[in-house]
Amino acid sequence: MGDIEGLNLASGNNFQLIFPDMPGQETTNELFSLNIYETIIPEVSFAENITNWQGWDFKFVTSNMDFATWSFNFDINEKFENWKKIFKWMLVINNNKDKAGASLDEYAIDSSLYITDNYNNTILNLKMINTIPLSLGSVTISHRDGENYLSSVCTLSYSYFDLVL
Repeated sequence: MGDIEGLNLASGNNFQLIFPDMPGQETTNELFSLNIYETIIPEVSFAENITNWQGWDFKFVTSNMDFATWSFNFDINEKFENWKKIFKWMLVINNNKDKAGASLDEYAIDSSLYITDNYNNTILNLKMINTIPLSLGSVTISHRDGENYLSSVCTLSYSYFDLVL
């Protein structure tokens, strides 16, 4: 019987989202870590075209790689600081009062999703380039039993992601 490889399966609960200083907010030179509890690594795709020439089918890639928007769920800390940071970032981009919007390039930042193994060693770092918040989800406030933690969802747009090894 041969060696069995790959028994140490990837765990779906070891990850962390890191942002540098966010646009329009006090510069602290500290990384902002968001306590996300659920996310899906976004889809990456491109279109193909099949051309028939002299009875043979040839496949070609006919578009740039498309990176889907990225959504994640996160726990809100007790002073709403993490929710407020994302909200303030969105206000800097467009506040509906005296600023209708600007070039998103001015407000885009890079972020990193670190995925670690069971020993807290980084096994994958997805660096999202030119990240912009598109939406910040609602927050349900309740006093019912079993509903102890507040959470929200955020959807980000980005240009592309890199695998940092």
